[in-house]
Amino acid sequence: MEAVKSRRGFASMSEERRREIASRGGRAAHARGTAHRWTSAEARVAGSRGGRASRRGLTGVVDGSGLRGAGHLDSGVVEAGTASHVR
Repeated sequence: MEAVKSRRGFASMSEERRREIASRGGRAAHARGTAHRWTSAEARVAGSRGGRASRRGLTGVVDGSGLRGAGHLDSGVVEAGTASHVR
């Protein structure tokens, strides 16, 4: 028999309520001077890394389930039309 997990904490809150709490935390951190402020150079590097991570090995299209399809390099399948379709 499978155990049913109850939603607790942030999982039980509406998105609006979670955003409100996060917003308060951000404002408090800025007021204390402990919030991180991105420089344009840091933001550029972070954006580049995120883009590379999201596209890493993707030769096909995401199949709608959030998972990469047969075009993903780790799937063991190479593009159609080659001598061998399976590595």
